[in-house]
Amino acid sequence: MGGTALSETPHWLQNFLEDAVERKLCSKINCRTCGAPEFRNGLRAALQEAVGDRPVRRFADELDRVARALAQVQPYEADPRRFELAVRFILYEIWRQLGATMSELPIEPLVRGTWVGGVLRRMQEHFWTVMDLRAIHDDKNDPEKVRVRRLEAKRIRRENHARRLVQKQEQDRIWWQTHQRTSTERKRPEID
Repeated sequence: MGGTALSETPHWLQNFLEDAVERKLCSKINCRTCGAPEFRNGLRAALQEAVGDRPVRRFADELDRVARALAQVQPYEADPRRFELAVRFILYEIWRQLGATMSELPIEPLVRGTWVGGVLRRMQEHFWTVMDLRAIHDDKNDPEKVRVRRLEAKRIRRENHARRLVQKQEQDRIWWQTHQRTSTERKRPEID
């Protein structure tokens, strides 16, 4: 980021994101390896510089400032994939800290129509797809529905087994009719 203070530039977030991408800081959402502390702390420090005197504990505390900065962020051509992951991380952190659903983010009107707005829209689409799949899973695994499905499967197995038994009895009857021996054909073993 050089010697320029982030608060001196209107693009403090763009500068931070580009620097974080260049330094290859982890910005994986819910990273189980490191938790992305360097990225989080760097973002908090950049926001603190942009805010000035007031202490900043959460991104959500300065939501308006972060939203305005996000609206100005443009894609970074040097590493677009990593850059988008970093932006997603910030959007996710705002969502997580606010405790809102992904469709209720208050920054949405401020970033609509921007590159970040497109990232947010894709995140929301993904969120709703996951929620739909979760609802299908929950519905399918509802204990009452599972019990009903199991009872139905048992009934079908019993019916199939009963049908096979009837078929076997009929096949056995036919076999015994065609292979029945008369008493004259039977020979008793002779005992010496």
